[in-house]
Amino acid sequence: MQNLQPFFEVPGHCSQDGYTCQKTVMPNVTGKKIHLFSCQTAIGVGEALYKMGNEFLGYDTDITLAVYLDKYTPCVDTNTSNTTAFTLADLAGTISLQAGNDVKKAYDDTYEAYEKLISYYDNQDTEIAPVVARLLKANELSLVSYPSPSVAVATQNFLIPLVYSIALAALAVSSLVT
Repeated sequence: MQNLQPFFEVPGHCSQDGYTCQKTVMPNVTGKKIHLFSCQTAIGVGEALYKMGNEFLGYDTDITLAVYLDKYTPCVDTNTSNTTAFTLADLAGTISLQAGNDVKKAYDDTYEAYEKLISYYDNQDTEIAPVVARLLKANELSLVSYPSPSVAVATQNFLIPLVYSIALAALAVSSLVT
């Protein structure tokens, strides 16, 4: 039977050497949109999946999935425990992919969700809020996407002239200052 699933997401654990998950039969992962919400998935595993012809969304460092100050309370947010903010931010990528978007859009949606949650926790007056905001920012900075080659080429064609223009502007400003 052919797997027609447009994207797949499997929770698990990752290191630079491999991805361990509880799913014993992996679907055909060529030409898919793959989202892995796990530490270091963009290193090695994500790169390999991208080279196999997949779009990829994941993380390039260790990430936080829950945080607590004194007592871990699963699936409940309190003034000293938070287990939902990190998954909620990442879920934006899953929802975006389920809506049929490409990985670049899923990345943008996830990044926006992180920004909103960081802002929310920056404005909360609880013991855990500053910790949650700081760790959400760390997760956000670790987020990586390997979009389809056509998106990557379009981005590269935009970024190279942009970087060149910024460098020229900086050079012009520095010559005026000296």
